[in-house]
Amino acid sequence: MSSTTTNRGRCLSIVSFGYRYGPLSRPPSLSYDIRDIPNPPREFRLQQRSTNDATALRQWLLSNDVFLTRINEARREILDFIDTPGNFEPPGTHQITIGVNCLLGRHRSVTFANELARRLEEDLESQPSWEVRVKHRDLERKSSKQSGLTSSR
Repeated sequence: MSSTTTNRGRCLSIVSFGYRYGPLSRPPSLSYDIRDIPNPPREFRLQQRSTNDATALRQWLLSNDVFLTRINEARREILDFIDTPGNFEPPGTHQITIGVNCLLGRHRSVTFANELARRLEEDLESQPSWEVRVKHRDLERKSSKQSGLTSSR
């Protein structure tokens, strides 16, 4: 089965990534840059890293009105986009890719992508031909600060 074919027929792929690490290898159909949304407090980011539990971080972001507004705007735009004929990539396939980026691709964009996918799955329940997938390109990537490297300017 190819990456653009699913058991349901159509695939909506949401990919989170870090702006610092460059664009996605294949440009997405729609892209959301959320670098302007404040980062969660450091203790929530550290808790996620050390325990792999993002509950507090997720709750903090979902309590932010700007974050919620952006998710809802993206959701409406994506639903309109998939209802428009000819928006599949590449043409003739059944794949639509959505990109979501923050600076490093480990907190804001990950939570945004997961929450967006959850809401879109609910919206598309009545259309069983859609499968929603989420991928986090840079979630496990070490920043240059963590790996002991310094960036050259």
